[in-house]
Amino acid sequence: KYSYFNLGFQPSIQINSGDLAVDLGAQAVYSIDGENDDNNFYIYPKVKGSYRIADEYFIVYAGAEGGLTQNTYYDFVQENPFVSPTLLVTPTYKQYNGFLGGKGKFTENISYDLRASYTSEKAKPLFVHHMRVPFPSSDVEGYENFNSFNIVYDDVNTLTVFGELKATVTEKFSLGLTASYHNYSVDIQEEAWNLPDLEASLHGNYQITQKWSAALGVFYTGERKDNFYYDDSPVDGGISDRVITLDGYIDANLRVGYKLNDQLSFFVKGNNLFGDNYEKWYG
Repeated sequence: KYSYFNLGFQPSIQINSGDLAVDLGAQAVYSIDGENDDNNFYIYPKVKGSYRIADEYFIVYAGAEGGLTQNTYYDFVQENPFVSPTLLVTPTYKQYNGFLGGKGKFTENISYDLRASYTSEKAKPLFVHHMRVPFPSSDVEGYENFNSFNIVYDDVNTLTVFGELKATVTEKFSLGLTASYHNYSVDIQEEAWNLPDLEASLHGNYQITQKWSAALGVFYTGERKDNFYYDDSPVDGGISDRVITLDGYIDANLRVGYKLNDQLSFFVKGNNLFGDNYEKWYG
């Protein structure tokens, strides 16, 4: 059981002067934990700004933003459908996300965005595999057969380097490429469990004719590490843990659509076209 009631107040002031745009603000949040009779007050920065150095071709931007994220069991299930029904649900407190980047255009048809950021989060949720029971008994629940995940919380600092490139090849054909590298620093846990070090994606859209269209999406997720405990000595109850490294994987998807009229359209979609038998979650 969990019950939270959050009240937020976010004042800000916008300053626009020529090529300079600044948004100065803050967020105050009063969080009430109804289940544990615990109340807390938080203040987070909401500051960002940009400056046009070369019109639309080069814009520098920076900022620092934080906030409270109210986690829910529903949100965890959307991310990992194999979670057990025994999760401790509590908010995540993003102290700040400081970022510095540059964006703009190489040409009228090619745009770019490069950004580096450093994020500090308190009580960030991490998925870990439930304990492995080598000798199941009638007392073992259905989600305790090494087939579900639990949530652990830790203070996590993340350094991220992000890049994006978009190209309008023709009026009917466009491409987009993004890539992110993450470096994690944890406080209690051994690793930032099940968080990838590298993510990338390629998107393409092609309007073949007025009625026919096609869309391509290729995603890459890098290595992740998972951890689980197991009883390696049923006699004296010895407990050990094991760290697993999940390989990176590529998932390619293609969608072809046909628009019959304004009211009716048809499509054919293929997922994981490379047929890789990858593990998004261990097991």
